[in-house]
Amino acid sequence: MANPATGGTDRTNRGADGGANRGAEGDAEGGADQGAGVTVLGLPRADRLLIGLGVPAAGLLIGLLLPPLARWLVDLRIPLPFRFVVRGLGSVDRPAEIGVNLAIWVVLGLMVVATAVREALRVTITDAELHLTGPGWARTIARADVAAVFLDGRDLVVLDQASRQLVHHRHEAPERRLAAAFDAHGYPWLAADPHAGRYRPWVPDTPDLPPTVNAVLRARQTVLRRRGDAASRDARDLLDQVQQLGFTVRDDSTGQHWRSLDPH
Repeated sequence: MANPATGGTDRTNRGADGGANRGAEGDAEGGADQGAGVTVLGLPRADRLLIGLGVPAAGLLIGLLLPPLARWLVDLRIPLPFRFVVRGLGSVDRPAEIGVNLAIWVVLGLMVVATAVREALRVTITDAELHLTGPGWARTIARADVAAVFLDGRDLVVLDQASRQLVHHRHEAPERRLAAAFDAHGYPWLAADPHAGRYRPWVPDTPDLPPTVNAVLRARQTVLRRRGDAASRDARDLLDQVQQLGFTVRDDSTGQHWRSLDPH
């Protein structure tokens, strides 16, 4: 789960979108818009086209194919789970019913598109600060507070001077586009996490961690099993607590990994 982390002297305004659209914008490859000393990195244009056109078209295709497929399955006279549902789909054959069925699938496709756009991370870069907006949160980080910027897989990570994670969230722009944008504004873009070798797998009651940190990580492990925006917010809040205690954590498919923060 990719989580934007808090900490340091960044100014947070969750649920807001202010400042993300500052400066003139011109569409460019990789989701980069530039103007008036501002670079905006969002969902790349190719992805926007693919999602915006492809997903509704796929919904339309599903709506066209399902009724005849359902009739074919019913005619086979084989045991079917939820047979009444399959029979109901197969009964869609009148023009008005077909139109309603197609409209439903197109609307479902548009809902998927809206979700993908809403969850995409948008980064506005100037020489003085970063402004980031994600699903239900927004953050502004002063350039002076940024010690490192890099990718962790597909996640954009911003560290402060004490190596706290100010941001850790998936971004869809190509790495070369991200690197060029941050370099152009004087941010320390790195090829990899400079602290990658310091992370250690967390197990319950790790003896090298204080009991309070182990307790927070145990609660966070439970939260990570959930899905949705609420779970992401809870995991982010628990990461904040870990960082306030002098440690940080990153997640991968094997679980949580921890390290201590750098001294101020």
